[in-house]
Amino acid sequence: MKNILVFGSFSVRDWELLRQRQQSLVDFFAEDFDVFYIERINPKSVGIITVLKALIKRIMLYRNVDGNSWLLAKHLHFIQLKIFPFQKGVFRLLNAELALFQIRKIMKKYKINHFDDIIITHPANYVNDIFDKIPSIKRIYDCVQRFEFNKLFPPEVVVNDKSIARKVDLVIADSITIFNEKSELNKNVIRIPQGIDIKNFNINRIKDISIPGDLTNIGKNRVCYVGSFHQTFDFNLVRKLAIDIPYATVILIGSETSEAKEKLDCKNVVFLGWKHYKLLPVYMRYMDLFIIPYVLSEHGKGVFPTKLFEYLYFKKPVVATALPDILEYEKYLYVARTSEEFIAYVQNSLFKGENKLNKVTESQFEHFINENSWEARYREFKKHL
Repeated sequence: MKNILVFGSFSVRDWELLRQRQQSLVDFFAEDFDVFYIERINPKSVGIITVLKALIKRIMLYRNVDGNSWLLAKHLHFIQLKIFPFQKGVFRLLNAELALFQIRKIMKKYKINHFDDIIITHPANYVNDIFDKIPSIKRIYDCVQRFEFNKLFPPEVVVNDKSIARKVDLVIADSITIFNEKSELNKNVIRIPQGIDIKNFNINRIKDISIPGDLTNIGKNRVCYVGSFHQTFDFNLVRKLAIDIPYATVILIGSETSEAKEKLDCKNVVFLGWKHYKLLPVYMRYMDLFIIPYVLSEHGKGVFPTKLFEYLYFKKPVVATALPDILEYEKYLYVARTSEEFIAYVQNSLFKGENKLNKVTESQFEHFINENSWEARYREFKKHL
């Protein structure tokens, strides 16, 4: 069986809590390959209590770590590298050596002479410093961020991002903007957008589940946003929406921030907090309309909204701002170029019953969802392994 080494962006603690692109693809990888997943190293994740909690969650997640477990994913191995939580100066050099030493030990343990593929999902310092020193046939960078425009990442991550993009054999981008930018650094770039987990978003799985308790007192005209309140989220637009359409309730599902609560302090804005990804379809089923209210900033131009196909699955109206990657799906949703247009689309959808999906036949819609499933994305990804 072929083997894959993945430099991941998640830890095992978050594996079943923040279900995104990476977890979906890695689970498919583990059906066909031996996958060694190096958890993202976070300087904050130190301390005995944190380690113990992670161990308990590891046991509960039905994941195999040492290769001889009875747990379900027999070919998915989580690796927690032990390096210094400092990323600069002499510690960067030490971390590179420590990481290489531990990966070589794993290769020896599993009798691996080389990895068939190395997949990089996050351009950390130690990743950039060692990935091309590990024996492998093919090196792939799966890039879903414009790091130079994301306030969360330090300058060295931007440098690492470009360095890795130049050195790998293939770059995979999820958005049009990232594809175009990485094409200037590497001649081998393809685009694989985000997808939908059609096993989780399956109406037969949730059809008998009653409305969640925290939705029962919220009447009709539920306008829903699912996601985080990151730097591209347009607080002004959502506040204007709530004020201009007082008979609608704007429901926000995600880990709310103090900024979000302060800027969206309106009577008809409701924060429901974070929900487990398996519960999201239950909540979304009871919404009337979905929104993607993102600012068309430099950061926003590189965002392919993960929630897009999940929204569309329920055949409710979807209103979004004009992100580059949204435009190619304008047949299925309303794309607003101004705030006035955004609010008009919401009003017409809620009160006049307008919905672009009404014009899409059942067979066309089923084909559309299947073509944009994570399974379909994996089939495309697998061609390049």
